[in-house]
Amino acid sequence: MGEAVDEVAGWRTPRSRARRLIDAYHQDGRTPTEVRAALVPDYLFALPTARGALAHAAAGGGARLLMIGPARRTRH
Repeated sequence: MGEAVDEVAGWRTPRSRARRLIDAYHQDGRTPTEVRAALVPDYLFALPTARGALAHAAAGGGARLLMIGPARRTRH
């Protein structure tokens, strides 16, 4: 996973945060390729969209944000 951390750190993300991001996506036996495939769309598309909606709402505008994706199972 070191290469993935290096890549995320190259996106002007502090290395400690890059490690936490990779750790969050490295679950359920995902390979490094699967971790990257899950992280990149979220980081490059979903996160800026969410930030934009929050900023628009904070400025007094109306904002709706619908994000559809897999849900994690909870164990009871």
